[in-house]
Amino acid sequence: LEVLALIGQNLASREIASLLGCAEKTIEKHRESIGAKLKVAHRAQLADLAQRAGLTLEDASRARV
Repeated sequence: LEVLALIGQNLASREIASLLGCAEKTIEKHRESIGAKLKVAHRAQLADLAQRAGLTLEDASRARV
């Protein structure tokens, strides 16, 4: 959720990696996995999806059910 929220903020993989303290390659793998699960092929589509859902960084820390 955290990675998806940051993608929704139109941040580049490099920026997300820097914020989360991990490798850019790790963020790309997360993006690919999220895209596969949501059946979305392009990064722009993921960003649009996150924005339409109103996903924020605060949502990433919410309890999952």
